[in-house]
Amino acid sequence: MKGISAVAAQEIATGAGVSTATLYRWWETKEALMFDACFEHVMRFYLPRRQIQLEVIEEAVACGELKRDTDPELLLDALSGPLFFRWLQGHAPADKKFAGALADKIIPTFMVKG
Repeated sequence: MKGISAVAAQEIATGAGVSTATLYRWWETKEALMFDACFEHVMRFYLPRRQIQLEVIEEAVACGELKRDTDPELLLDALSGPLFFRWLQGHAPADKKFAGALADKIIPTFMVKG
């Protein structure tokens, strides 16, 4: 596996079956192209997993474990947003301890009392 600086634009173009002119027509720099490719790869990985998580929340609502008016998107974002922010910023660990504390604070808000 090569780092971005070790990959030539010509190599990328050849792998894609296009000319370097075509690459630069769509992206100003090789780095911009690599960013878009990385983002696309992450979205293909992330979105199917998010859908599974949403289905788990919807099932918990249907089973009466979570309040009927629970917004699955809101709950999932409330749980994953702080973890992602910590991972992205690196200011504090996004570890199991933090994830547990986060879940302990957020999930009861959506749970059916009883």
